[in-house]
Amino acid sequence: MSRSWIMWGSAWALALSATSARAQPATSEGAAPDESTVAPSRNEEGPNPKPAELDTASGQRLKKQAASLQRLEREVAKQAAALAALQASADSAAAETFDSSSFAEAFRLYGFTDMGFQKIWWASDVVPAQLGATRASTFVLGNLNLYFDAAPLPEWRALTEVRLTTYPDGNPISLADPFGGRYARASSEVTDQNSAGGPWNRVKTGAIVLERAHIDWLGFNWLSVRTGLWLTPYGIWNVDHGSPTLIALMPPQFILQEIFPERQLGVQAFGAVYAGAWQFGYAAYVSNGRLHGQQDWSEGKMLGGRLQAQVTTPYPLTVGVSGFSGKDTDVERRITGFSPFATEELTTISADEWGLAGDVSLDVGDLRLRSEFVLNSKDYQNGKRPLVWNVPGTGDPDGLRWSTYALAAYRLPWLGLEPYVFLDLSAIASPEGQGVSGTSAGLNVHLSSSATFKAQYSQARFVDFVDRGHSHAGSGNRLLSTRLVLAF
Repeated sequence: MSRSWIMWGSAWALALSATSARAQPATSEGAAPDESTVAPSRNEEGPNPKPAELDTASGQRLKKQAASLQRLEREVAKQAAALAALQASADSAAAETFDSSSFAEAFRLYGFTDMGFQKIWWASDVVPAQLGATRASTFVLGNLNLYFDAAPLPEWRALTEVRLTTYPDGNPISLADPFGGRYARASSEVTDQNSAGGPWNRVKTGAIVLERAHIDWLGFNWLSVRTGLWLTPYGIWNVDHGSPTLIALMPPQFILQEIFPERQLGVQAFGAVYAGAWQFGYAAYVSNGRLHGQQDWSEGKMLGGRLQAQVTTPYPLTVGVSGFSGKDTDVERRITGFSPFATEELTTISADEWGLAGDVSLDVGDLRLRSEFVLNSKDYQNGKRPLVWNVPGTGDPDGLRWSTYALAAYRLPWLGLEPYVFLDLSAIASPEGQGVSGTSAGLNVHLSSSATFKAQYSQARFVDFVDRGHSHAGSGNRLLSTRLVLAF
């Protein structure tokens, strides 16, 4: 601002000089007055000029004064132009700093939602069917995910994804000892004390699922750093994550059983390099491992990463491998005394585990092919294993577990139709059997670039790869699920 005042002052000074020049004899720039052009004063001695000489001298003086005035006016114009340019630059900088459109570019809010209708035909001996899942046809609220995406500088980004839900309303809860007790549905209904209708107004509260929340430093193509809560970088399904980008509605068993941790809290380095038509990417991380609360309960951190190779010609192809190794630990603390105050820490879950995964994604014209294979090994300490589905008398066993799926989808040339088939097979211990096999068929209807209608019919069965003499092998369920998906 001080520079602007100086420029305005210079302009005013030049203007005043130009005004005074109209009343005084002009001088050549940088020189003393020319005595031959200055009219003698009345007190000055010397002969009086003749009328013709006076007219000639006056004309010359007027010409010189006009030329000097023109030079001053040109200088004033130059100074005014410079001042205007400086002011425009200052206005532009201020607009760039405070303009709301610039803020909109630095912060974006977007997301997706899906809702629809579904029907499950449960086998009578399946645990979820006995504990509270409905056998009726029902409309459902699927996902409502919001992304808060802030990028104040090109190399910095903060991303938070939040899913809004109506939970815990409607979830089954045990009101007594599991044996002989009863299960009821939870209610989140409360009186709305702040309502204008008074305490007679009732509302149902909900909850959020924090899908991810991390800060990224995007320094180089080959090296960026992410810290916070992030989705584990493995495979296709866990990374694509959202219903607008996934082909099938129903997740594979390794997602449902979380053979790999779905998300982790820690630090991750990632990047990519190019070699010809190929892009080679990587991710490497250290984290708290599986989330039991907000903090880690052991010094055994989880280490993992992913490598992938990607090419777009002649067909888009991505091949990836992922892995991790770490400890799965959870504890409880009990008060054992008050004088003095004392506590006891009990380790309730303790296991060493590792996992490997591979994935391939190929697009050939309108044909889309996807497949993943996931392998996991857990070794629990005796008596320190979690229940399966919180069912008493069960325990997550030691040993290898694996899961795989294959998916093929084809985009038809009319009405945005894309039918697909989905095959899923897993060796995962559960109260229902040693493994799960699933076959399903689905249809996506791409209504627009933002809206898709999805429908999938699936049949799952529990299987025994080894005869244990007791299981629910052969039983299972059928599921019809539909969703209208909208990205915004």
